[in-house]
Amino acid sequence: MNQLVAGDISMSQATTFWNQTRNGAMHNIMRFEQGRSRYETNAPECGIGDLDSADVQATPRDRDCIRAAMAGDRVLSAAGTAITTWKQHVHHMEMLRDGQMTADQAAQMWQMSWRAGQRELVDYSRATMQTLYLQCS
Repeated sequence: MNQLVAGDISMSQATTFWNQTRNGAMHNIMRFEQGRSRYETNAPECGIGDLDSADVQATPRDRDCIRAAMAGDRVLSAAGTAITTWKQHVHHMEMLRDGQMTADQAAQMWQMSWRAGQRELVDYSRATMQTLYLQCS
């Protein structure tokens, strides 16, 4: 986008680049949505709603399960936020390709998406790191 706005490449070249990546982008978004659906369907039910309010009868295994489920939910939420930003970028690029947006507008949207994406990836990485040693069997 920056090269297009700067005049370093033509709209035709930008479209070629976009065409090379958009199918992969849509495929990856779809894979995420399928994975999220599988997680939501198959995530273990711990039977105890909240770690802080779990009664004294909760076993260490129950508590581990609660921690793992809560951490998994945080990862899924952070990933969902990042994917939403990416889906918006894909939509904006389609608008550019269809002539519904100028290159300048698309570049401005790209900069906002890029900045948001950087923050969102940090949040996702932090959430993921917190799950490394958690288990729920």
